[in-house]
Amino acid sequence: MKILNGVGKMKKKIIILTAIIILWAGVIPTSANIDDMQKMNISIGKGTLYVGGGGPGNYTTIQEAIADSVNGDTIFVYNGTYDENINIPKRISIIGEDRDTTFINGVSGEDAVVLILISEVQISGFTIQGHTSGQDGIQVLSLMQDVVINNNKIQNCAYGILLTVTTEGETISSNIIVDNDFAGIRLQESDRNDIFNNIIENNGDWGIALESLSKQNSVTENLITNNVGGIRLSGNSEQNDIMDNEIRENDLEGILVEGLSIGNNIERNNITDNFAGIKLTASGQNVINENNIENNSMEGLLLESSNSNLITKNNFIENRRQARYQFSSRNDWSENYWSNWIGFIFEAPIFQSFPKIIKGIFLFNIDPSPALEPYNI
Repeated sequence: MKILNGVGKMKKKIIILTAIIILWAGVIPTSANIDDMQKMNISIGKGTLYVGGGGPGNYTTIQEAIADSVNGDTIFVYNGTYDENINIPKRISIIGEDRDTTFINGVSGEDAVVLILISEVQISGFTIQGHTSGQDGIQVLSLMQDVVINNNKIQNCAYGILLTVTTEGETISSNIIVDNDFAGIRLQESDRNDIFNNIIENNGDWGIALESLSKQNSVTENLITNNVGGIRLSGNSEQNDIMDNEIRENDLEGILVEGLSIGNNIERNNITDNFAGIKLTASGQNVINENNIENNSMEGLLLESSNSNLITKNNFIENRRQARYQFSSRNDWSENYWSNWIGFIFEAPIFQSFPKIIKGIFLFNIDPSPALEPYNI
């Protein structure tokens, strides 16, 4: 009986062990299963790989860690200087220990320092520097979505950040983008991106350029200063929100809207000490509302061949020419504050009812109800 009991117990152990093995085989993905899951865009990793530092098994280059990662992994990069261009073909997060002491230095001018080849990537916490002229800082390839680029410093590159054709839904936030050859951030036919809280300074072209049918982007709460120009919308770029930005001391316009770019909202921006404040060329149906446009060297607002724009409740203060238009009609001016309005020049009450006349060519524009005090913007 003891022998029989022992055999029975052994059989039970074998059955239990077999069940565990079957269960394990179903839960733990094989390499074939991993490939299938990746094709279905399912994140299968959640581990952390380490680059630099003193830990056993840490990688010496970021690209080596990328090669060994799987979708969903995080790569943590310790302080140091990494001389490499990195290509990212997996849905991973790459996080630097400290933006000011974790450097990625490009090693050639052929590829961007950081080239993003897939959607759902995050890169954060680095200083990214170009090696030679013509090398972009971060480039997101066509068709990619939901990329997060935040808390980086990008300098000495061609373009700081370049979103190529048909990218969409990217988040670009809390970066410092300085001393690049061309635009700090450039979008090409790129839609529904969120660009906010960046410092964009001393770049050799526009701080932010939205080009070639870039639509429904949000550009908010950025500091854009000492670039060739502030923000440019061109090439039928439509329905973008340009709001709550500080745009100052740029060599050209603070904001330029051109090339049949329509339906954009330009609101609550502080646009000061540029060559010109806002310029619209061949663009209509834009809303220019509640901006502070002050102390620009030429026009506060210039309209050229631009019709049916709404211009309301802005401050026009001490610009060389507050506003001017050429070959532009059906624009609606209302309730703007003008520091040179006749109602302030002469004290007699009758002058308080006078409209503000906007000077231009051929057509007659007025603001029928100027504000008596500047708006708090």
